[in-house]
Amino acid sequence: MCVHISIVGAGMAAQQYHLPAIRYIGAKLGAVVEKRPSVLKNVSRIWSPKLASSNLNIIAPENTDLCIVSTPPDSHLAIALSLIEKGVHVLVEKPLVLSMKEYESLYEAERKSVATCFGGQVRRFFPNIVLLRSVIQSNVFGHLEKLKIAEGALFRWRTISGYIRSATDEGIITDTGAHLFDIVNYLLEEYANIAKIRECTVDRYPQTNNLHLIFINDQNCEVDVRLSRTHQLANKIYAITERAILVTESGFSTEPIGVMLKKHGRPCFYVDASRNLYNVEYAFVLQLKEVLDALRSNKTSESRIHYLKLKKTIQFFDIVRSNYRVASKVDWEDL
Repeated sequence: MCVHISIVGAGMAAQQYHLPAIRYIGAKLGAVVEKRPSVLKNVSRIWSPKLASSNLNIIAPENTDLCIVSTPPDSHLAIALSLIEKGVHVLVEKPLVLSMKEYESLYEAERKSVATCFGGQVRRFFPNIVLLRSVIQSNVFGHLEKLKIAEGALFRWRTISGYIRSATDEGIITDTGAHLFDIVNYLLEEYANIAKIRECTVDRYPQTNNLHLIFINDQNCEVDVRLSRTHQLANKIYAITERAILVTESGFSTEPIGVMLKKHGRPCFYVDASRNLYNVEYAFVLQLKEVLDALRSNKTSESRIHYLKLKKTIQFFDIVRSNYRVASKVDWEDL
């Protein structure tokens, strides 16, 4: 039976990643909902959806097996609730929602509906992240003592809506932070609970472009996250265990994971991730396939991006917002 996938929000993320993924897996594009007439016209011409409108009401269980929500984050909750209440399964782009209050609203709606919700945390499908997680959780180099993440570059994403550029105080949190807070959650899993905030500084002039968060989890592991949209950082993840330091890219990579044994003090060998050769675009295909497989098998909670598995990621948003202090001067050099 042919699968029909609809999409709300046809901006750059939809055009570059989601629409190609729908076509790649052989699904039919059910409906496209987009408020901007010129964007809707252009997307309809290229992708030929069955329905195209600025009205969300055209999407229903009768014409949609899954709906991807790819709109600015502050609209995610309202759109997801509307679709879930109608019985439409949703895959919401990152961040799923922006607060625990919103998450609880989503939870209540999903609990009362036949539909379920997934969050588009696509980095959980990157081969280097998957491999690093398996190595950390195997304890082959001992337990994790510290996790350091640095990701930064001059912001150049060609957003159509402008939501990130116009954000007054949360641009870096809802953009890069949405990825990296979730990577912390994914790598540490049940051990991601924050026991103590050591430092949380945000550069808020002219908008939030830099963030530095250090916390201790309940397993006494220190997590250091440094993000920037104005400075070039290492774009690396350092997982420091009892006996080794593991290094990989913070974003997509098929390169091997570097392993430096502490007693040698230099790189000794690499764990190869190259058997998973694919690109960022294909990670979106894998994400979409996993969601559809979970729906077909009625095992939605087993998906790595089921909304229940993203709760701690949303908690990070709340914690950062309630604990950060505005930095008058922060050294945004590399780690």
